[in-house]
Amino acid sequence: MKIILLFAWLLLPGILLAQEAAEPFKDSNLIVVESELPPATALKQVALLLQEKGYFIQKYDPELQSLIADKTSTERDGILYRIQILAQESSGTRLHFFGDFRSGSENGDYFGVAQFDKGILKKSGGYIFDEIIKLAKAVPGKRLWYSKL
Repeated sequence: MKIILLFAWLLLPGILLAQEAAEPFKDSNLIVVESELPPATALKQVALLLQEKGYFIQKYDPELQSLIADKTSTERDGILYRIQILAQESSGTRLHFFGDFRSGSENGDYFGVAQFDKGILKKSGGYIFDEIIKLAKAVPGKRLWYSKL
């Protein structure tokens, strides 16, 4: 797990150069919130919001300034939603929100990335991305934008 977080952390410079938009765009899978809070305070605030929404904090790493939280969906056949947040210090803090989902069935496990989906028949990736949008908008910040990992 630490390897995955470290890999994601190494991707952050590339994330910063990625496309930015004020509204979600097709296949966007990253939400960035700029906050004036220090990274540790911002992450703790996000962790509390996640717990209020029924998520279980799997991993909180103050050294990597990251957290991972899981929630099993009751209305979507027991799909496991995972949200990851990485904090990056700049002039203030940038919180990078992204996620994925896992589902098990008789045909094996299914895994997917949370991404924007505006279709009427949303897939699981669209549902968790909507959850991440709500969470990101609940964090006090001065700017929110969408991007792609």
